[in-house]
Amino acid sequence: MDRPRAVHSAPLDGRSMRVSISAGGAIYHRGEPVALNQLKGRIRTHVSDSPGAALIIIPDARTRADRLVAVMDTAKLAGIESIAIATRAKDMGVNNYRD
Repeated sequence: MDRPRAVHSAPLDGRSMRVSISAGGAIYHRGEPVALNQLKGRIRTHVSDSPGAALIIIPDARTRADRLVAVMDTAKLAGIESIAIATRAKDMGVNNYRD
């Protein structure tokens, strides 16, 4: 999976639930594909077991924005209060800028 890059990043709580989205829009939890309605149930269970835990979404860099938003909306409806998008550190070297 090719994650998007960002200048700022921070470590997240180990209680967080992780979900990945492939370039084609497939959603995975714990390595297995899940539909949005299945994801909602898994998130509800996670919120019940770990109140206040965040959802970390790990999208491929080519994931469509509408698919990412659908996962975020599903998470909010299921009770997640905090959502983070996993990225890779961006190289801010001088050679990245061209005139």
